[in-house]
Parts: sequence; structure tokens; C-alpha cells
Amino acid sequence: MDNLKNDHYFVDSMVLDASFIIEHTKNVSYEAFCQNPVLMDSVCFRFIQISESGKRVSDDFKQTHKNVPWSLINGLRNRLVHTYGEVDPRTIYQTATEDLPDLVRSLKESKE
Repeated sequence: MDNLKNDHYFVDSMVLDASFIIEHTKNVSYEAFCQNPVLMDSVCFRFIQISESGKRVSDDFKQTHKNVPWSLINGLRNRLVHTYGEVDPRTIYQTATEDLPDLVRSLKESKE
């Protein structure tokens, strides 16, 4: 069994986590999102996972694929990890529902 952890492996992981967030926030209003702490925690965890995978992508790959917002991905992770209680749920919700489809598209394009 091939378990090679290269750039494509980590990009695939990022796509998987982002797709999970998209699927579980689809048709969920902001109010419903805020009233569901399990969903909020799950989404935040997946955002952290996206960033952790992104950190493992090589610098060469990142330089070649500048259409992926690598620094923004890492910045969100830092805000979640270091100031979790201060993160605005609206930012998390908007990122999940508005920005992630574009990120998934960019990540998939980076593998072509």
C-alpha cells in the first residue's frame, strides 16, 4: 500500500476537509450555525486541519501555485488556535459558506 505523503497528498487532505465543511454548512443559516456548538467546533477543527496540511505543502509547490491563499489559510488557523474565544463566529461562517468553494477550486486546479 502506497502511503506517500507528498504535496498532492496534503492538497487532497485540504480538499477533503474543506469539502466536509461545505457539505455540513450547506443550507445552514448563520443563526442555526451559532446555535450548534458541535457544528461550530467541527468546522473550526477542520479549518485547523486544512492549515496543518497546508503547512506541510512544499515551498516550491506554494510558489508555483500562488492562486491558493496560503498565508490566509495559515492566518485563520493562528486566530483559531491562539484566540479561539475571541474569533467572530460570523467570520468562520462566512469563510465556510462563501470562501471555501473558491479554495477547493484553486486547490483542485493546483493538481492539474
